[in-house]
Amino acid sequence: MKKAIIAGGAVGALLISALVIYIFFPGITTYIDVKINDPHINDTAEEYQRTDVPESFRTFSSRGIKLKMPEGSDKSRTGSSVSKDDEITVLIMENDSYQNALNQQRLAEDPDLDIEISTDQWESFLYDEETYRHFFKSMEAEYPTEYDAKSDILWFIKDGFTAKDCLKLRGRDKKVFKEFADVKEESVAYEDVYRIKGDGFFGYVCRMKKSISTKSMNYEERDSQFQWTYTIFPDDSTTKYYFVMISGENDDIKPQVISSIELDK
Repeated sequence: MKKAIIAGGAVGALLISALVIYIFFPGITTYIDVKINDPHINDTAEEYQRTDVPESFRTFSSRGIKLKMPEGSDKSRTGSSVSKDDEITVLIMENDSYQNALNQQRLAEDPDLDIEISTDQWESFLYDEETYRHFFKSMEAEYPTEYDAKSDILWFIKDGFTAKDCLKLRGRDKKVFKEFADVKEESVAYEDVYRIKGDGFFGYVCRMKKSISTKSMNYEERDSQFQWTYTIFPDDSTTKYYFVMISGENDDIKPQVISSIELDK
């Protein structure tokens, strides 16, 4: 009888402990889920380590960006790229997130265009806008909008949360967290992400680890010619940003070029 009472007391204590944990940490089941099924959930962008740039490199200016390239490089006639044969090509694009949103809205409303153009940033995700607004509020994070290029949802997924952040979440917020955790896992498999700070800007440098087969839409390992991207956000603007693509056969030159990139003030 005494043993039964002790056993019953132990079970009761465990149940109370579990209830207390659930009350104070309602997202504990989601936490366990992502820790098991999303092994890269705690990955965040590391600081990009700049490398030395050879003195023989020439300086080029293009689309608001200044960079250094190997001797023998040339700028394209449009001024949007600089390349040296098949060794390396750098493509520079200057963008404004708000203007992009306005242009997309105009295209979506154009009756002469026989194509569907969506202006819903959540179209490829699982839930509606109200659900995601509630999630970002619960996370005490900035809701991504076209008015702020730095708040892009992809950067939040790549660098905006870790497993412990779901412990305080309830209801559908936990489902959104799990959705983003799964997308983050796919992203980590696809590319490495680094954070970088420069004079008057910050940005993200991404090194692709895999390519996408357009026929099968599956990821395939790349053995060489790794492509890099560099997204730059000027400190003095919320909507303006630059997107730089670095590709080519010489993988040794790419980090040197990336390390040389700065705003053309």
